[in-house]
Amino acid sequence: MNNSKIFCMTLIMLTFPLGLYPQETLNKDKKISEEYYDLLFEKNKVGKVRLESYLSKYKGKVVYVIEEEMHAIFLRSGTEMKTYSKSRTLSEMDDLSPIGFWYEASEGNIKRTTMGFVSKDRKSIEFQIDIGGVKTTKKLDLPPNAIFSNAFEYYIRRSLKHGFSKKLPLIMEADADIVEGFTQVEQPEKNELPNLCPNISYKTTTTVAGIKNIELRDASGWPVCVILPTINAIFLRVDKKRADEGFSPIDIFEQSLIKPNRPIKSVHKLEKLKLRLTFTSLEIPNIIEDEYQKIVKREGKSIILEIKRIRPDINKKVKFPVTDEKLKKYLEPTRYEQSTAQQIMELAEKFAGQETDAIDVAIKVSNQVYNFIKGASLSKGYLSALEVYEQRVGDCTEYSVFTSALLKSLGIPTRLVMGLVYVDGKFGFHSWLDFWADGWYSVDPTLNEESVNPTHIRLWTGIGEPSELRGASTSALNFLNKVEIEVLDTEYK
Repeated sequence: MNNSKIFCMTLIMLTFPLGLYPQETLNKDKKISEEYYDLLFEKNKVGKVRLESYLSKYKGKVVYVIEEEMHAIFLRSGTEMKTYSKSRTLSEMDDLSPIGFWYEASEGNIKRTTMGFVSKDRKSIEFQIDIGGVKTTKKLDLPPNAIFSNAFEYYIRRSLKHGFSKKLPLIMEADADIVEGFTQVEQPEKNELPNLCPNISYKTTTTVAGIKNIELRDASGWPVCVILPTINAIFLRVDKKRADEGFSPIDIFEQSLIKPNRPIKSVHKLEKLKLRLTFTSLEIPNIIEDEYQKIVKREGKSIILEIKRIRPDINKKVKFPVTDEKLKKYLEPTRYEQSTAQQIMELAEKFAGQETDAIDVAIKVSNQVYNFIKGASLSKGYLSALEVYEQRVGDCTEYSVFTSALLKSLGIPTRLVMGLVYVDGKFGFHSWLDFWADGWYSVDPTLNEESVNPTHIRLWTGIGEPSELRGASTSALNFLNKVEIEVLDTEYK
């Protein structure tokens, strides 16, 4: 079985063009700072970051400019996946109030574009986005005191003193969203990574969109180390020469696989599964409880989870398109599920044929997608439905997003699911989807399953918007290298 298309990780890095503030129009009138960091994952250098701030003139006034550039390389079943991102934000000098930004990035040579403009009355921000050739706009109310996420570090350094803490709304340039950021300045412990991070004067703990960082800072206020405990990664401050040295990429996908205490046989006949999940992390991550899975017991750092297969009643006829206002969120197109694109609508009609029942159509479309996508592409990132249509390649995320877009175009509500699945003796990160037919039912187009087997452990559900997909990434990171799985009981048909 081709595990390269089955196992996947939803670690989203969006991508954005040089359209709003081209480099040649912004002179670096006064350089404020320039710092370099190596990205270490499991002690291997997998990337580098450059941070620069300077003063420039924009529309006749002096503005505070922050540039952030990151390069990283990971392996996926031995194939290189290169990621790159670069952003520039323009803010007011005195309080870092946002003016505008652009952000570009690529993940496996798949590019996206976006930029953002703050309105003249400073009450809203408008994003312009291009994903898969589909251009959209998004407008959000701008909360008081909001700043750009990449300006948060500079805000912290301006306010740095022991005992300081602050919550601020942050504009997420990569997600075209606004979230809460929190930071707290603490007294560092004497034995806190003394060899790797020497001469520490301050410790800050910062949480943005649910992801916690620990920054160990020297007397200048700049971080010497930024620790990401969720994924056991560290950003280590270095000089430019060292930052430009080569990388030692690791296979993050192979490392994410989890071998249970014993094999699970005949998965296609499995009806119920009982597992014990034991976590090595400080806290037990949130686990979805729904009609598919329930936590039946908690034991310290362990939970006992029961999962069952739910087969749709093929004799139950459910009409579509669905018009229930409560399901509107799951019917609308998203930036990755371009369900109103002409190509998607035409293909959905072709796949559905003359079927009039939502369950039959959902199963039929899922089966057709299994045959439509011709192969995996290990070097590419998260593709949109239109890109899958054009390239006919992808892994589990592409199978799910593409199927979801097709069903939405027919008026069948869908939601994406991210979790773990058991294949060839190991659990790995995986994506599938739910569709609505007077109740939520799961299909797995990657594995061509009309009713998903009970080794599917659900960690997240949502839609194909970056602001929601960030939740999938967070859920995956909370499980990465932090859980042991013990098979307690199996029940077969």
